Amino acid sequence: MFRRASAVVLAVGLPMLAGCRAKPLADDQLSVDEEEWVLEVDAKFQRYDKARRGGLVDDQNTAKHELMRVAEEQRDLLVKALRCNDWRGRMVAAATLGFGLKDDVIGLMVEALQDPDTLVRMHALYGIAVKASDQTPMPPLIAQLGDPDAEIRVVALGAISKVVRRNTDKGAMPRVVELLSDPDWRVRCQALTVIGAVARKDTITAVVEKGIRDENSEVRMYAVGALFNIHIDDVVNPLIGAMTDPDQRVADTAQRALETLSGQKFGSDPEKWQGWWTHRQDLGLGLEH
Repeated sequence: MFRRASAVVLAVGLPMLAGCRAKPLADDQLSVDEEEWVLEVDAKFQRYDKARRGGLVDDQNTAKHELMRVAEEQRDLLVKALRCNDWRGRMVAAATLGFGLKDDVIGLMVEALQDPDTLVRMHALYGIAVKASDQTPMPPLIAQLGDPDAEIRVVALGAISKVVRRNTDKGAMPRVVELLSDPDWRVRCQALTVIGAVARKDTITAVVEKGIRDENSEVRMYAVGALFNIHIDDVVNPLIGAMTDPDQRVADTAQRALETLSGQKFGSDPEKWQGWWTHRQDLGLGLEH
């Protein structure tokens, strides 16, 4: 995830620093040793992210604990890097602070959301997602949803999905629902992830009208997932409708969602599902099984 700084890039400024060791560094400047330390922390994060993406749980946990130690034991150096004049240092620090155990790192990552560098802001959002604390203030995250860079909007929604709780969106939902019309399909997918995490009944109509009917099949998949997570009687008919989706993956996902929610096995025939559900409603029954 990090845009890795090479040793060659860092080495460009080293001769000058080596020849001026008697001159104190500026407050926002890292020393040579500190720059090398930033690269070491970056390497730890790369190992963590590679293991996470590859599903290597043991390797991920090992790398995670290494980053947690950095966040706890070298916090002052991370704060210095977060405020240094090198975007690489700020980027690495912004993400690594998210592995800290105390909630006081949240303010530092929120501070980094004002950084002029897109990658620093993106990694601050990543750190906020890793921290996943419900103490995270929502307004700074909502502000990132208006960023012209779609990547920022995607990562901001990912962070929001980690700090909201079921039926508690902390004021984010109106803006999130608006993003179901975002021109970038990845943003629309992540908006549906947030909606599913909060699982409010009053978002079902938007999920159906925007998500289930989206032109992009990946978005429709996420819409089915959001309906599944909302997990109330009102999602049954939309899920039955999604079983007729032209993309077989979407249809199959809707079927599995219905099977899990209902405990029933009616196969891939939506008419059988509709008959079962109509009968349940006639009896005044819902999804309980």
